[in-house]
Amino acid sequence: DKDLAYSAILRVVEAAVSEVLIVDPYLDARVVTDFTIAVPEAASVLLLADAKSVKASLAPAVNAFRVQYPTRTIQARVTPVGDLHDRYIIIDSKEVWSVSQSIKDLAARSPGAIMRDETELAALKVAHFTSAWDTATALA
Repeated sequence: DKDLAYSAILRVVEAAVSEVLIVDPYLDARVVTDFTIAVPEAASVLLLADAKSVKASLAPAVNAFRVQYPTRTIQARVTPVGDLHDRYIIIDSKEVWSVSQSIKDLAARSPGAIMRDETELAALKVAHFTSAWDTATALA
C-alpha cells in the first residue's frame, strides 16, 4: 500500500541527526515535496540522481524548497549517465536503507519495500555513495 510505503520512508528520514542522502536514479519533485520536510531541520538533505534519468521537476523543486526554508540545507547532484541503478536512503553516513522501487513510484503499481541493510556491505555502500556524491555534478 502506498500510504504504508510513504510512512516507512518518513520514519526513516525523521531519524536523521546530521544528514540524509537519498540515492535514486529517477528522482523528481515528489522527493522534495513529500519527504524532505520530514527531515529534521538541523540535518542536510542530499539528493543523488542519474544524469540521464533524473526528472526535470527536481531542480525547480529544490530551488523552491530553498526559498521557502532558507535555514535548511538541501542539495541535488547527478552522476554520469548509467552510474546509478539501485535506490538507497543513507542516514548520518552509517544507516543504509534499501528501497525496492524508485521513490517517485513507490508502491504505485506493486508492493514496495524499504529494508535496513545491517550487513557488512552497508559500510561499503556508504563509502561508495559518499564518493559518488563527492564527484557528482551539481544540479541544484
